[in-house]
Amino acid sequence: YASDARVSEEGQKAIILHNYNEEVLILGTDLKADKSTGIIRFIPFPSEPTVKLAPDKSFESIAALLKSHEIKFVTQSKSGSSLQSDVELRFNQKMGSHDITIVKINNTNRFREWVNSYFKRKGLPIKDEYPDIESVVNDYLSRGINWFVLDYVDVSTETKLIEPVEYLINVFISNSCS
Repeated sequence: YASDARVSEEGQKAIILHNYNEEVLILGTDLKADKSTGIIRFIPFPSEPTVKLAPDKSFESIAALLKSHEIKFVTQSKSGSSLQSDVELRFNQKMGSHDITIVKINNTNRFREWVNSYFKRKGLPIKDEYPDIESVVNDYLSRGINWFVLDYVDVSTETKLIEPVEYLINVFISNSCS
């Protein structure tokens, strides 16, 4: 969180589509705060995502599709040296109520410096260290996951749906069958 405001997710929706080559993740959240504030969601990805606002009524459309075809649910979980800079800014764009930034973190040495620069640009308070966040980043990097989306949104005291965002990533799955 970007301030001392108490923020709650009143609801969360997600659609995940996968065809063994690409994965589409559509996230929508109902957010509310005890005072107006900005928040940053920090989302890891196994490869560089492309980002856009999700089509209108994505969740309603998928609900109708599931109902009409009596589709059952499957639950699954996954985890997953160069001369590049430690933190590479790959994308930054305002989309509706979202201010989306995509970074590739190659090394956490300069991550704190990059975060403070990012926070300064957003008018957010900076800290001397971010041990919890840096620990999470180190964990993902140790597993080869070094793409991250920072999604900055303003939240008010009224619960409101923040427009869903669609993330598309390329998935590289090797076939071990001979």
